[in-house]
Amino acid sequence: MVKRTVRRRFEFERLEQRETPSAGLGGSAIHDLAKHAKTVALHGGGTATYSSRSAATVTGNSTILGNFTGTITIPSSGQAVVVLHSGSNTLDLAVKGSSTQGKVSHFKGTFTITGGTNQFMGFTGNGTITSTQALNAPAFSFSINGKVTE
Repeated sequence: MVKRTVRRRFEFERLEQRETPSAGLGGSAIHDLAKHAKTVALHGGGTATYSSRSAATVTGNSTILGNFTGTITIPSSGQAVVVLHSGSNTLDLAVKGSSTQGKVSHFKGTFTITGGTNQFMGFTGNGTITSTQALNAPAFSFSINGKVTE
């Protein structure tokens, strides 16, 4: 009986040419994507001073923004628009709620993050906002608590 030798040729598949969602993402890039998808607590407060009947300037401090300044635009109906600045970064909020009037007015409401720039671009989140204002006072204090997804 004669033995025959069969030769087979093996080839290796070229993985670098595959079209996969992870193609081109190194380990650090994947880690960076996961790192940016975290939810953190937002706590802060400050003072707002009316610049007109429908607008106020804001100063304060929070866990996400650090020291901030900003503006509040108060429409006759609907949601107030708040733009907070921390350096060259901005965080935009829509605020709605209700207030009780008296010698001291109290506002209770909710906010939703509607946008941001630079470091805060793509942030989402929501929470509560409360404020207290003495009758006819030109300013009011506020506190903000919520969660932000970076």
